[in-house]
Amino acid sequence: MQKILVPTDFSANADNAAQFAIDIANKLGSELHFLHSFIISSRRADVMKNMGKVARNEAEGNMAKAIIKFKPMLVNAASARGEVMVGAAADNAVYYAKKNGCGLIVMGTQGATGALEVFIGSTTGAVLKNTPAPVLAIPAGFPFRPFENIVLALDNQPLPSRDVFAPLQKLAAEYKAKVNIFHHRTEEGEKGVDRAVERYLGGLDVSFHEVAGGTNVHGRINLFVEKTGAGLLCMVRRKRGFFEGIFKGSATLKQAYNSPVPLLVLIGG
Repeated sequence: MQKILVPTDFSANADNAAQFAIDIANKLGSELHFLHSFIISSRRADVMKNMGKVARNEAEGNMAKAIIKFKPMLVNAASARGEVMVGAAADNAVYYAKKNGCGLIVMGTQGATGALEVFIGSTTGAVLKNTPAPVLAIPAGFPFRPFENIVLALDNQPLPSRDVFAPLQKLAAEYKAKVNIFHHRTEEGEKGVDRAVERYLGGLDVSFHEVAGGTNVHGRINLFVEKTGAGLLCMVRRKRGFFEGIFKGSATLKQAYNSPVPLLVLIGG
């Protein structure tokens, strides 16, 4: 996580997410890459050229102000740079993260204010579905606080590689956080979480927790997050499995996206 991408639209929500990115960068000595995207809507070439120049000048001015604002908050060799790009914010974020080798993307989300269908179609949702880099999504209005207690929600599928859990291991170690591994058993006789994950999180304070019954997995996770007082929820995105099931399964498709705390999405197989 030596390079951290922070997509921004210069809103209060984006600035709030930036506080989390800055704190992580200060602990790791990371380089923050602030990225702003804008779209030119006109189809006429002459109008597009003029609008593009105006829009870029405005965006670059706002980016310069943002960098000036955030730089004094950086310590421990952490640094910040800004980039402005034309195009859809989600596409640009995914492209930029790949091109520049960003090991983490930190961005805000509207969280509980919108339906899940809206979230999936949003910039954050699109980035989560397409990026190869882990994403830390910060709910709107969630105040910054250190990650002292973390919930890692896992299914019973084979674990992805140790490298997938490296960002979580690094963050938990830096914040000296406890990791509560949570599993929702939906069927009788179902096997539990592979305990090898404890080796992947070597050196951390790890505990295992399991509940059984019911189909509202997302609701059970949120209850456990609240019960433990966790400041961070971590999940693994799979092509087929727990995370994708939550976002695509018919039982949860109509639920509001309401993670009560920041969500760290690790990218698995």
